[in-house]
Amino acid sequence: MGRVEFLRLFFRLGIRCLTLTWNHRNELADGVGVGEAAGGLTEAGKTIVAECERLGLAVDVSHLSERSFWDVMQVARKPVFASHSNFRALCDHPRNLTDEQAKAIAQQGGIICLTFVPTFVGSGLSDWVRHYRHGVQLVGEKALGLGSDFDGCTNPVVPDAAGFPQLAAALREAGISRPALRQLFHANLLRYFRRILPAG
Repeated sequence: MGRVEFLRLFFRLGIRCLTLTWNHRNELADGVGVGEAAGGLTEAGKTIVAECERLGLAVDVSHLSERSFWDVMQVARKPVFASHSNFRALCDHPRNLTDEQAKAIAQQGGIICLTFVPTFVGSGLSDWVRHYRHGVQLVGEKALGLGSDFDGCTNPVVPDAAGFPQLAAALREAGISRPALRQLFHANLLRYFRRILPAG
């Protein structure tokens, strides 16, 4: 871990995004599971972030401790994204983003992908819609995407991709426009990755 040679190998094999940690501590950073004693991005982590940007890999800030998150935001020169996180203001879980974190991602040109994990959302689909509306008010329609995490939880509030029409219908009932849905379901992430990934 922490060696740029491995990252370059992963890139040659087709990897195009990197989650720096999964809740715990590794050579790159501390995750949210470390708790109040969590540190931030290590020197190896800073090197890996810089190499990701040089190669054209998207840096994923989901799972990071708050200190690690802010360290990434300080050293990153390209937009980052949160692959599967919601808003702590609506669901007080450490894996969710604070409003300040969300604003920082959006101001940099990054994307927040809202997950369907029940413990990050609330009791159901209507709560997910509330997260989306909160995000629109906070950072705007163009900074939001879908980050399902279907394989990372049980009983997601949208059960699988076959539930996307139901999700779209719930959003339309909440007054969300069709152009906004288009941005949420694909256009925002396409724009983001076209900016990050190498040409060709």
